[in-house]
Amino acid sequence: MTKTEPNQREIIGYSIKDANKKAEWIDLVKTIAKWVEDNDLAHAVVFHGTSSRRALNILEDGMEPTDITHAISEGSLNDTGSFWGDVYTASAYAEDTVAERDPDATPVLLMAYTAELEEDFDLRPDLATLDFPLKGLTKLDDQSVYDNWINNHRTLTWQQSLTDLGAMIVVHEHSLDPDYMRKITSKEDFNRLRKIVRIDEPELSPCP
Repeated sequence: MTKTEPNQREIIGYSIKDANKKAEWIDLVKTIAKWVEDNDLAHAVVFHGTSSRRALNILEDGMEPTDITHAISEGSLNDTGSFWGDVYTASAYAEDTVAERDPDATPVLLMAYTAELEEDFDLRPDLATLDFPLKGLTKLDDQSVYDNWINNHRTLTWQQSLTDLGAMIVVHEHSLDPDYMRKITSKEDFNRLRKIVRIDEPELSPCP
């Protein structure tokens, strides 16, 4: 019997055993998603999902580049970089990291501003998502969207990649400096970041 792939949006929190912490994580992810949508920030902020253990190293030493040759089209000056996406994509990979590699850790989101990244780096579509999409995180079930990427992937932008694939790539040869990243593990973290973005809206109460 073939195993059905789960919709990633419906299994948020699967890596967290504690019921209260699981509820807090689900609420955090959905709150960030709503904030991004309500304030038209889909192309302004991106997220990287990891574990609490790995986040400590990233925020101290920077994000080490990984091989991206399988995920970009020709024309890039470098073949290494890092994978970023919307909050749902990042949360899925954060939980996968915890579940598969760091079971004693917790999922963490790192947020970056695309304007800061684009000023210093080449931003590209994540073409690996075409071959390995996660259910519920892309628009590839729409045949017209899928055909557009298959036929025009060499000319589509990182913005379109975020919109359709929920993912993009930052091309970098060396470690990505921690100054580009902001850690989000709680609503307190999130409220501080929202103030930096200067969006006029009431502060959220932390989870009980």
